[in-house]
Amino acid sequence: MRMGLARCDSAVVGNRMYVTEGWTWPFMFSTRTGIYDAEKDTWQEMSNWMRKGWTALSVVLDDRLFLISEHGDCPMKVHVPDLDTCQ
Repeated sequence: MRMGLARCDSAVVGNRMYVTEGWTWPFMFSTRTGIYDAEKDTWQEMSNWMRKGWTALSVVLDDRLFLISEHGDCPMKVHVPDLDTCQ
């Protein structure tokens, strides 16, 4: 990544490392994010679902990325890689 991040969180799933800056009140700006692919040795931007959906804690269990939001009713979401979405 070519930028510094504040209040970041990261998770490793398979050969990819997902990094997100996290949100800060009053949520006026999108977070800075990145996905590092170890096989290709490259960084890319995350899709919108991750930038908007990953706002707090994360945990990887059995190669599944779970995200726990820290706003609203604090829902738990899971990354669905084939759909590149979070449910």
